Amino acid sequence: MRAVLTTTGDEIRKVWLFDSFAGLPKPDVKNYPQDEPDRLWTFNEFRGECGGSESKLRALRSFG
Repeated sequence: MRAVLTTTGDEIRKVWLFDSFAGLPKPDVKNYPQDEPDRLWTFNEFRGECGGSESKLRALRSFG
């Protein structure tokens, strides 16, 4: 994603990545009480499969 943004001239936008195939963690309401209403951790769209990611990374390596 960062490579695409760089190629199109967008050097300002922040890109956030997740390092877990299990999805997002529950909010840490002890340290960040403002995150208590957050329910993003319940969405399956933030889960991934290792095999799918590996093939996408291989394709990116051959691209760049």
